[in-house]
Amino acid sequence: MEEKEIIMSKDFIEYYMASGRAEKKLSESLGLTWDKSIQDWDLVNSNPERIDDFLKAYQELDDDDEKFVLMQLIVASFDDFQSDKNFDFKLWNKCSIILEKEHFIHIHTIYYWSMKENQSDHFFISPFMEVIFRKVIHYYQ
Repeated sequence: MEEKEIIMSKDFIEYYMASGRAEKKLSESLGLTWDKSIQDWDLVNSNPERIDDFLKAYQELDDDDEKFVLMQLIVASFDDFQSDKNFDFKLWNKCSIILEKEHFIHIHTIYYWSMKENQSDHFFISPFMEVIFRKVIHYYQ
């Protein structure tokens, strides 16, 4: 936990603000809901049944903004599993490899989903994201 406090206090992790352009483009290509008034596009469109489609679409992207936005959707979709019973570990392995490899795009997403300030107020996906956070944190210290 101390590592995260260091990061936050020194502002190593700056919030990457997604553009509406990326959300709109991905919505059109993936058949998702988009409107400029949607605040949490990733949460509105999260769908664990489409994670494989989302990961395949991610592999085709070369735009960092679109990668950032789509990864937020992918992680939110994993969080929707809410239990290990239905969790797709094979797909998670693919996702975690991307997160580690492209942490420079996704460090805010990794940090945000890894842990809340209050341990009792964490996401289902938090323990999985915490593993990734611990693997990449040394790049930001």
